[in-house]
Amino acid sequence: MCEEVERFRRGIGVGNTLRDLGVKYDDLPQLVDYALRDACMSTNPKPMTVKDVTAVYEQAF
Repeated sequence: MCEEVERFRRGIGVGNTLRDLGVKYDDLPQLVDYALRDACMSTNPKPMTVKDVTAVYEQAF
């Protein structure tokens, strides 16, 4: 299944990282802020801190 998704993603030109999508490293603090204020965060099973969300974005960058 994952191979099919990967093949599809490459076929339509979707990058593998945030950088591939045009996100700049300097954009990450704003993305972290948006993520922490997102209503979905209230249903997250683990409370997330700025440090936690930043780490996720840095891994995706």
